[in-house]
Amino acid sequence: MQSKIKLLVLFLCFGSIEILNGQDIHFSQYFNSPLSLNPAQTGNFEGDWRAFANYRDQWRAIAYPFKTFSGGYDRKLSIRGHDIGIGGYVFNDKSGIFLNCTQFYLSGSYRKSINDNNFSGGLQVGYVMKSVNYDKIAFPDDYVLGSNSFDPSHNTTDNGKNQLSYLDINVGVGWSRKINKFEPEVGLSFFHVNQPNESFEGNSASKLAMRSAFFASVKTELSPTLYLKPGILFYNLRGSRDMMIGSQAGFTIPGNRFNVKEVYGGLYLRNGLADPTDAIIIMAGAQIRKIAVNISYDLNISSMRVYNNYRGAFEISIIFKSITTIIKTFTLPCERI
Repeated sequence: MQSKIKLLVLFLCFGSIEILNGQDIHFSQYFNSPLSLNPAQTGNFEGDWRAFANYRDQWRAIAYPFKTFSGGYDRKLSIRGHDIGIGGYVFNDKSGIFLNCTQFYLSGSYRKSINDNNFSGGLQVGYVMKSVNYDKIAFPDDYVLGSNSFDPSHNTTDNGKNQLSYLDINVGVGWSRKINKFEPEVGLSFFHVNQPNESFEGNSASKLAMRSAFFASVKTELSPTLYLKPGILFYNLRGSRDMMIGSQAGFTIPGNRFNVKEVYGGLYLRNGLADPTDAIIIMAGAQIRKIAVNISYDLNISSMRVYNNYRGAFEISIIFKSITTIIKTFTLPCERI
């Protein structure tokens, strides 16, 4: 009975997110999920190819957690002097026990350097599949008077179909440059530009609103072994906002027997300026040889903290980058006179 009530409350809260026009799948470690951040990030890294995976476990304190997994691959290509990035990724998101979403995307980008300014543009085409299990949801009609319990078979509401799929298109642009000890980078992306219909109600039309995402960061070299990288991420969806602001700090470790090249940590706030702070996000990670492993935790300080005892979301990301084989310098032999 208690778990049913929790699920009903959670579903009502989830339904009220319509004011936010539905929460798109996203990670607190947004910079470690590059292709879902901006299509222009495809192939934007040092190396020949990259593979990555992300996992997020959210709201475990409230009956049924939300679990999100993402995995992807991208690589660089040079075709007749043109820099191309190609790749793809897959998302799977389970919202409690009643809503499941799986997404497949192919991603491509084009990069051009002009006077030390690096410009990029990207396009993603994806296929999205969603399903809902109405038997796991407690509706008001499920409550049986006199029995003090919920009975799904008692529901007289027409819940509509339980599966849907649609084509999804995302676009993005980016810019970066190295200025002495500073490396600024900005990006702007737009998701669901084709505004697909995601209604479970058969003939009803419920267009998925276009979402925009803006991010900016400035990697600053404080010393040969220490850097600071403040950054901001801003989402907008029909006037509903989601913002993260904070910074990372990294320390390079010269040759050591453990093959640890770098360790880093970070602290971010979600919202906290125009709106009440939703969460404090603590991050830590290390790069061991070619593999970077990062963990983070969202410490919930919103009004939900009363119900979840400050517990938010746990995330882990793993990124593997190959070494670059692109020749950037040339050595010309010169005989001694």
